[in-house]
Amino acid sequence: MEPSKVTSKTSSLKSLVLKAWGERWTEIQWGISIKSVLPRGVSGDVYNLADIILSQALVGSYPNELVLSYLRHSLNCQLVSYAAILQRISKYDKFQKRSCVIILLDFLESTLHGITCRGKPEESVLAVALLSLVDWLLTCVRSGHVPKDGTANRLEDRIANKSIQILEYLLNNDFIFAMLYLAKHDDAELYLVIVNKCQEISQDVQNSMDTNIPHVHNILIQLCNIDFKNSTKLTAMESVTTYNEPITYVLQPLLAIRVMLNPTTETQVLVDKLKMIRQIKGYSNPRLYCELIRACLMCLRDSLSKEDHGPQWGAFTFIKLPHIIKHLCEDSKSFKASEEVIEGFEMLLEMFPLLDFIDSHTACSCIELLLNELVKLEFVTENQCSSIIARRASVVSTLSSPNPPSNVLTIIMRTEPTLQRMLRTLDSDYSKIQEALVSVLSQVLSGNSLELILAAASVEGKLRMFVSKVIKFNEFSKQINLQDGAKSVRTNAVLFDMTFLMLCFITQKYGYQSIFLDGGNDTFFEKWCRQCMVELGNPKSHETIMGECDPSKVTALLTAINDGEDLINCDTSWDQICITIIGATHDVLVAWENSTLSSNDVKRILDAMRSSMFCLPICAAAWLCSYMQVLHQDALLKPLNMVQQLLNVLPEPEESQDNYSKCRQVLMCQIIRKMQQDLNPPTMPSKPSHSIISKDSILEQLIPIWESILEEGWLNVKNAQKLKTTLFTAGSDWFVNNLIKEMMKLQYRDELEKAVDLLFAIFHFDIEFCTLALLELMPQYLFNPDINVELIEPQQTALAKLCSYCIYASVELQQNSIVKNDVHKTPINMDIDIDNSWPPNKIMRLDNGDCDSNGTGINGILLKALVALFRRIAVVASRHEQLCRETHFVLRLLEQLVMCGRGSSQIILRHLPPTLLPNLIRCVPELFTVDLILNLYDLNWPSGRKAATSDLCLLQKTRCSKNTEYL
Repeated sequence: MEPSKVTSKTSSLKSLVLKAWGERWTEIQWGISIKSVLPRGVSGDVYNLADIILSQALVGSYPNELVLSYLRHSLNCQLVSYAAILQRISKYDKFQKRSCVIILLDFLESTLHGITCRGKPEESVLAVALLSLVDWLLTCVRSGHVPKDGTANRLEDRIANKSIQILEYLLNNDFIFAMLYLAKHDDAELYLVIVNKCQEISQDVQNSMDTNIPHVHNILIQLCNIDFKNSTKLTAMESVTTYNEPITYVLQPLLAIRVMLNPTTETQVLVDKLKMIRQIKGYSNPRLYCELIRACLMCLRDSLSKEDHGPQWGAFTFIKLPHIIKHLCEDSKSFKASEEVIEGFEMLLEMFPLLDFIDSHTACSCIELLLNELVKLEFVTENQCSSIIARRASVVSTLSSPNPPSNVLTIIMRTEPTLQRMLRTLDSDYSKIQEALVSVLSQVLSGNSLELILAAASVEGKLRMFVSKVIKFNEFSKQINLQDGAKSVRTNAVLFDMTFLMLCFITQKYGYQSIFLDGGNDTFFEKWCRQCMVELGNPKSHETIMGECDPSKVTALLTAINDGEDLINCDTSWDQICITIIGATHDVLVAWENSTLSSNDVKRILDAMRSSMFCLPICAAAWLCSYMQVLHQDALLKPLNMVQQLLNVLPEPEESQDNYSKCRQVLMCQIIRKMQQDLNPPTMPSKPSHSIISKDSILEQLIPIWESILEEGWLNVKNAQKLKTTLFTAGSDWFVNNLIKEMMKLQYRDELEKAVDLLFAIFHFDIEFCTLALLELMPQYLFNPDINVELIEPQQTALAKLCSYCIYASVELQQNSIVKNDVHKTPINMDIDIDNSWPPNKIMRLDNGDCDSNGTGINGILLKALVALFRRIAVVASRHEQLCRETHFVLRLLEQLVMCGRGSSQIILRHLPPTLLPNLIRCVPELFTVDLILNLYDLNWPSGRKAATSDLCLLQKTRCSKNTEYL
């Protein structure tokens, strides 16, 4: 608008005010006349109407209340805005006119209860206008307080008291307080002035004899600390959202799954996962430590009766867990971290049934073992631990142990120094320790020593180091030098055999990807493992390795085997023999199939093949298993018989006692049996107990497993294996869909809370694709009339909570680049064209150029799935004008995303469509709180504060409209 026209209108308005005062117009007459001056649809703020009226009302020593009534009428008729009036009042500095100050305070007192915003231009200035008003009110307090000479004045007291009352109202009004918080960031200099004034007034009040000092101090303290805290009261549906769980059901199954999938998981990966759990669950540090130890002890309790898992969990609990606790404490940056750990142990002592079971079955105090390890880490002191150890020791002494008790914990604690000595031995010069190393490795291969050492190495993060050292000796020993003497040659061969068997066993137990993160090197074993090793879900070509076999060497090897020659004395390197034996196995199988060789001939050749070196039967069995994967069922019999023949135990000749053939043969049989299980052809009986081969459908098998887990409240090894196999077989879409259906059948809140925790943990078998499947499932509950009838309380809160948990877990997975998951990845078919689902400039509401761009955001298919879901819920919010099941769920989902985010939810919520929140606020303003709105935006950025201001003003406007309707 041209300045000349503005000046003209301003002059007309001044004249109109003078005329109205001179003729003593009523408010109605003023309202009629002012509309003839102001253009239609134009606010009086454009022409400074509030300034004109107030200037005229306060021109004398005493206020003109008639003119002031015109301002009140203009405000009620929306001719002027609250922001304009507050800005004008905050500029009034003639405090010597005490009557004028009092009339302004009375005016504020009568109008602030309806403060709102009625247009976009006003939104941008209302917050700062309120902050300026606070500054003006503090000036009133100072000017109206008791003078320095100590003489009291009734008007001064009235000004001070009324100013304090208005400040108290501003602080207690949630909308105004939120606006003040936003203005604090927009105008930091003004807020600093306010803080200084508060400190000066506080000093003045202390020097006075005012009996209202404590009340004034509280208000001043609040003004100096205008801060927004994350609140649990995010909506008016508080009775459903709060739940104080007695124990957590998420940590035990989560740890069981993580250790099952990858026992070698880095400590920092687990720490990051636990920090995520602490965030979404809102646990205190002592509660987290207590629940973490309890979860580990529950897994240890389950594994005590299973020899193949006992060492792993014993090592994890008493070797790795102390390091995890120390990392958690260091990351929390708490000045009383050690005290919080001790507090966690104090809480753990209350769970005495679990402690009694562990202690009675291991004949030791698990609490004492854990605390001693923390003392070794110099994290807690012996004095801090002594009282807890003493309290527990008095109980342990009275427990009766089974006959005999398990000694796994004692052995585990002794295994750690054994591992350190072995690593130092493997660092020695190969040429000087061959015989000594063979003796050491033979002890490792006997009994369960290898399991214990591997368990200790995996939890300490030294498994890859251990494997690399073993591979180094395997490489050294593959060369054959007949000039070294018969004894040296035989020792060299046995060392190659032992190291090869150990590496095969480790690879089968932990997986190739867990041991060789970078894809492996060019050593013989790593190359053979990539080409030949039988792995579940990763078939290998039987022809690739055959291409490396030299026919002449195959013939020579078959001749040597057929003639009964000792292969140890041949002049070919062992890596070449391992490759050549594959060709020899192929020729024997073909000759048998063509009836050139009889069954007795094949048996004799295979027995000779494993008479001295047990790496050769493994190479032969690996090729046979790969070959069987491409055969018709009718052609499997002979290769199966050959593999089975390799498993038959041969009598050990007396001359082989020094070659440690017995321990090698036992390990060879274990490796080949594992190959059979991974192959698992249709004609073979199913050996693993967790196999889902059954006459029942997969769903009929899944439901009892889920019901058992839900009833017990924890996940044992058997059920975990079955769930993993079910997910691998059916895929994440089917898996998630059916488990969610089972959860939605539950009626009671405590059952649903337990189910949410258990499902969240179970989805960590493949959290990325289970989350995507869950996000893709949500629209069905929103739009499918056949199933959205289930979207009622408390089921919908549970579903929203589970969805939020999974989203944050997937984000944590993306941001942690070293997380590895060896679960089979199933493709997700998104049925939405997500790339075109929203205009690019509308996807990120806060992306106005000032948002964080440090690469910590969401990306890939997870981002696309989130955008698709948010688009769908925006449609739900726009379709309904009142609360219904669908809008209720949308509000629940936003609430849970905020509560689980604990201040970091903006990384997800920044992708909300721009129309979602305004539509929800218009639909259910009574269920919204300013806390929820402030939590939905990143208030560190101007764009976030601007968007929050807009929604806060909309909420306040809707509230005022509702109140007017009721009146």
